[in-house]
Amino acid sequence: MLPYNLQYDNATAATTWFDVIGLSPDSLVTSVIVSTGVVPGSQYAFRVRARNIFGWGPFSDVTYIQAARAPDAPLAPVTSIDAATGGLVISWQAPNNAGSAINAYVINIQHATAGTWHTVSSCTGANPLVVTCTVPMADLTSATLGYAFGNVVYVRIAASNAYGPGSWSPISSSAGATVASVPTQMAIPTLDLAASTDAQVTLRWTALTGAAAGNSAVIAYSLLWDEGDDTRAGPDTPLMDSLATTYVVTGVSGGDPYRFAVSARNIYGPGAFSPVLTVVPTDAPGKTGTPNVVLTDAT
Repeated sequence: MLPYNLQYDNATAATTWFDVIGLSPDSLVTSVIVSTGVVPGSQYAFRVRARNIFGWGPFSDVTYIQAARAPDAPLAPVTSIDAATGGLVISWQAPNNAGSAINAYVINIQHATAGTWHTVSSCTGANPLVVTCTVPMADLTSATLGYAFGNVVYVRIAASNAYGPGSWSPISSSAGATVASVPTQMAIPTLDLAASTDAQVTLRWTALTGAAAGNSAVIAYSLLWDEGDDTRAGPDTPLMDSLATTYVVTGVSGGDPYRFAVSARNIYGPGAFSPVLTVVPTDAPGKTGTPNVVLTDAT
């Protein structure tokens, strides 16, 4: 056996052939890497023949090879909390497809303590055109994933094409989204004595933020009272539901007790009501009534 002659079509659909090795100079190599001018995603045809002392034999059947491989690893995914649903939003960027269209993504969420990786039905990655998904908070706190309030959620992504799955992305940041919940129980509201009289009482409470707010913005504070009815079990009638942290209650009677309680609500629902504040409206001590002036004749 003398040389081999390898030809390829340079992506011309096998209409034009170019020598790779074997004509000038002769070559006995049986493998070669073709890289110059190769366009990712293009299909290339190859054929080979051998020569002995009697001359060249016929070319082999044509082999077609696409210049492609499994996709590159994506960048680390980004996690956040969806303000509308309260779910965990996972977002990522499509990586280099390495010459073959991406046909799916694999999204893994790490178990909070076991370190194992899991998929969830709410975030399958089946549509390659979609590079974001939302995982309900209930999925994160389930036994499958084991997350608790305040835990950072860790995620990784891989892309797949016709050549299989690529490498995993880096894991999402430790500064990413944390598991959220309803707000904690609020502290008892306070009576603003300086702004209260026997006909009205002014109540104030402290706004919740951060972990106390359940790691989710407070939507509203709800204030209840018993309308001065001591036969009720406790405050049960709404006075207000807003982001205000103070409220003036009018129409009260001096000397009668009134009970109040406040709670905070975020996207996940209301937290527990505060301990009950009992207020007995009184006016400032020593306050004199309106004087009566009587005019009399000096004589």
